[in-house]
Amino acid sequence: MLRPWRVLVIAFVLGVTAAPARAQTADGATQKNDQQKGQITLSPEELRAQTTRDTSAPLAPVPQVDRATSRNWPLHNLDLANSRFATLDQINSSNITSVAVRWLYHTRNSGSTPIVVDGMMYLTTSESVVALDAATGRPVWINTTASSNRGAAYGDGKIYVAKDARVMALDSRTGKPIESFGDKGVSHALTEVLKAKYPHLGKPAEWGYYFNMAPQYYNGIVIVGSALSENHIPGGVVLAVDGRTGKLLWKFFGVPQGPEDEGWEIAKDTWVGGVRHGGGIWATPSIDPDSGTLHMTIANPSPDQDGSARKGINLFTNAFVSLDLKTGKLKWYYQQVHHDLWDYDAGQQPTLFEIRVGGRMVKAIAAANKNGFVYILNRETGQPINPIVEMPMPTATATPGEEVWPTQPIPHTAAGRVMAPTASQFPQEDVYPRYAPYPKVPFYTPPTQTGAVHAPREAVHYGSSSVNPQTGLLFVAGKELPIFLTAIPVGATLKNGQFSTAGRRESAAPEAGNVSAYNPATGELVWRTPIGGGPSAGTLATAGNLVFTGDRQGTFYGFDAATGKLLWKFYTGAGIRGGQITYQVNGVQYITVPSGGDAILTFALLDR
Repeated sequence: MLRPWRVLVIAFVLGVTAAPARAQTADGATQKNDQQKGQITLSPEELRAQTTRDTSAPLAPVPQVDRATSRNWPLHNLDLANSRFATLDQINSSNITSVAVRWLYHTRNSGSTPIVVDGMMYLTTSESVVALDAATGRPVWINTTASSNRGAAYGDGKIYVAKDARVMALDSRTGKPIESFGDKGVSHALTEVLKAKYPHLGKPAEWGYYFNMAPQYYNGIVIVGSALSENHIPGGVVLAVDGRTGKLLWKFFGVPQGPEDEGWEIAKDTWVGGVRHGGGIWATPSIDPDSGTLHMTIANPSPDQDGSARKGINLFTNAFVSLDLKTGKLKWYYQQVHHDLWDYDAGQQPTLFEIRVGGRMVKAIAAANKNGFVYILNRETGQPINPIVEMPMPTATATPGEEVWPTQPIPHTAAGRVMAPTASQFPQEDVYPRYAPYPKVPFYTPPTQTGAVHAPREAVHYGSSSVNPQTGLLFVAGKELPIFLTAIPVGATLKNGQFSTAGRRESAAPEAGNVSAYNPATGELVWRTPIGGGPSAGTLATAGNLVFTGDRQGTFYGFDAATGKLLWKFYTGAGIRGGQITYQVNGVQYITVPSGGDAILTFALLDR
């Protein structure tokens, strides 16, 4: 028999958890779907009106949790491998259509991925860090002195977040700052590193250095990196910080600037012309505890579309970089895009897993790129598992002083075919009318002064892929989005780190997307399912034979992991940019997705 409060919840959510009340049209407008007989449907506006939280309401107590029947999501991508695979199967491919919205919480200003530990969900907003009862959505504590744009990590009873140039530590049960961490709960390690290197530097954020990633945590070490390659500053910085004291353990510059920087001897001659800018770190790294290795990806060089002042392949931009976790010393690197002119970031969060290749188990790492390719390497050696072939690309350019790199590394399957990318690499015909007069150019064509339509733009974005170790499949969310691109005009000058006249990089058509399952041992595409909008938040896989993703148009999708069949979808009312998660509290499995910058929606089965 259902408890009375569950009857009320079911009565409220029955309509909003069946087929979406609104469907996205090609031009971004919405229209009502036919309602199923006997169902009540609420628009997103009506849903918000009925669930607006009274901010004066008392806080809930710390929840009581049976750990034997509860499962956490303690890190940004669940675990150190960034696997985004949960062993939960209470919600599965046979009953996904029976889930309903269990609770909803309004953040007002966050779309970041939440984490869950011992029945508490931790959300970061641009103004606060909030702890909720993960079973009810009621706030347990709210800290307005800490905040983050990307998310949090849990470790040793602490919640770690990073914003601007600060790393902050809070008590997970109370939300109070950890007084022994840095300066009363705040580590200024980034400021200290930059002040030592650049004594004339004012505030790091004024130069464009600031954290824009969820930290990673392992064994008393907090890893966090500074992003914003586009700010034309000399290299992003990865820091290892002591999780107890907030003191710096080591640092690594995404673009080494001098002999004092790790990796200088390898990278120094790959920059010719005086500019060593870019190399931001957006993506939460993965960690292999067995080998003591930190694996990360580093983003694009700057300026994005003009490489005339940075000839060469520009290491370590657009590359996998693996470091010794204790020392920050370089172990290996692999560059995905040489001398980037298209903003093809190596910005996806790397995923670790093991696969059988040629009769033996291989420790692998995978990450996809905005160019649409998935790069799969042996994480012990940094070498491709299947061939990645340097193939000739167009080099003609009218940009003065530009030297386009003549080849690019293109992943192939074990059978020797070019690996199926997640997006088309030639622009579609039906672009926005204002771009119709411009030429549509082949993949990797250098930008021109007058502009052309290229593809893709952001084939795979920030969100991590997921891998199911039970089936061996890697699930990647891809985006179809052509781009109008121009080089930075001749005569543009730098002022305050920005060009007086910037090159243009604009979406040239409505975005669509897909979810793809790859066999990483062979590189072959197993299945691909189109979706209505473009995804940015990666995928979530579960032992219930399910794969989830959300698109930037607001629809949350559930697929059969074996076949790719779309089983369920829910229109949330706003774009999904943070990652979806799943967890269990006292025997009930929940699935949570952030919607826009406004709401956190949490689903569960109706009969639980």
